[in-house]
Amino acid sequence: MPASPHSGHIAPLDIMTFNLRYASASTPHSWAERRPVTRQLLRRESPHLIGTQGASTSNCATLSRTLAQATRGSAPAVKEAATVNSRPSSTTRAASPPLKGKLVDSWTRAAKRGEQYGTWHGYEQPVPGGVRIDWILTSPDVITRYAAVNLHCDQGRYPSDHLPVQAVIALPQPGRL
Repeated sequence: MPASPHSGHIAPLDIMTFNLRYASASTPHSWAERRPVTRQLLRRESPHLIGTQGASTSNCATLSRTLAQATRGSAPAVKEAATVNSRPSSTTRAASPPLKGKLVDSWTRAAKRGEQYGTWHGYEQPVPGGVRIDWILTSPDVITRYAAVNLHCDQGRYPSDHLPVQAVIALPQPGRL
């Protein structure tokens, strides 16, 4: 990858964190109803990297197909690389002790930001200035150029009860980590 204008950093990556909510068959807000809106969002944004919460096998299959189509087949299949969760449950594990205190919120470190919205909206109108409960955390040496909460919806239908958070970051060159 080419170096970015920030000395010692690789060209920027577009990343997204997205609480997909489970693939429920119950209406309203079933996965069948939300899947087309999720596809629209992913095709429009086409992130290089996406971190999910609440993703089922069905959710991940949709992500993989949609991202592959959006990038003309050059996107790798969606795979779980690691699980880090601030609220561990029976299906997740907590952040390991070496990570605690070593990550920073990309939103607060961003050179530019979109308007802040509460990221949990429960399928209601998003609240400007609301509390962000969905974050993108990075190591301190990552440069965050831009961060935003994505308000995508189609005719009042949202892809999830959480709004995705996105950031454009520049990673340090290998060997500088």
